[in-house]
Amino acid sequence: MLSDVMDYTCRTEYCEVYLRRDNGSLDYVGVYTLVESIKIDKDRVDIEELTSEDNHRPEVTGGYIVSIDKLKGDENTVDTSLGTWTIVSPSSDKITNAQDTYISEFLKDFSTTLRSDKRSNEVIGLRSYIDENSVAAPLLITELVKNIDGFAISTYFHMDRDGLLKYGPGWDYDLTFGNADYNDGVNPEGWYVLSYTSFARNMTRDDDFAQLLIDTWKELRKGILSDENLEKYIDDQVYLVGDAAIARSCARWPNHWDGNYVWPNHNSGKYFTRNHSQEIEKMRTFVLARAEWMDKHIEEIKTLN
Repeated sequence: MLSDVMDYTCRTEYCEVYLRRDNGSLDYVGVYTLVESIKIDKDRVDIEELTSEDNHRPEVTGGYIVSIDKLKGDENTVDTSLGTWTIVSPSSDKITNAQDTYISEFLKDFSTTLRSDKRSNEVIGLRSYIDENSVAAPLLITELVKNIDGFAISTYFHMDRDGLLKYGPGWDYDLTFGNADYNDGVNPEGWYVLSYTSFARNMTRDDDFAQLLIDTWKELRKGILSDENLEKYIDDQVYLVGDAAIARSCARWPNHWDGNYVWPNHNSGKYFTRNHSQEIEKMRTFVLARAEWMDKHIEEIKTLN
């Protein structure tokens, strides 16, 4: 779904994985999703790549990938009024002092503006820093699937030369479709990203951006996110993996599908499932109910924050 509304999303392939042991034997470990890594490239995040010589305008203004994410302790980070950002690219061993200063000050100024009453100012408002159109549809999809990590961690932005901050590529969408047993993740009702993440809350304090979200949602529901397309998307993914591969993977990991608890998946009460097909139907029920709930409550976005 994200690939329908963004310039670039990480390409993925379903694959069955075998591990070769030290004795040469192969151990089948099931179905996985192979995901492209995030990096600057003409076929990935297609922006100018900074070199050590790019220390003055306009060159220094772009060629950055930044993120909001969990910290491991060895990243190049920037503390702002919106929280801590990580400078992903250029890497800490390649970024120059001028580049580090430029992107750090940019993120600090953007965060301060987003949290202030100046966010709608025509001169120094949020549109001086971020491409709101790059945010709107992905944010709504993240809300639709109720991604527990969405816009809180594993959230990437990029910025090209003389450009604005743009959302993407999307990353880390495993705790979605009611697949988490915390933060009310299994409940198809209630705002999540728009209520609980600092970035989204402050973006929607801007009346024009809130209206953009409302208009974008209504347009998406006519096509990409219609009930018909949502169901087709689910069915297409199941077909793409294939019944034989699903059977082999379920046989390899029977405790994932026999009703036992596997952290952090919710599997109790009315959400209890005992096989793969029931899990698919639970996902289908969740996303259709959530889309219906968002239809009924979408106008609330103007009054949330």
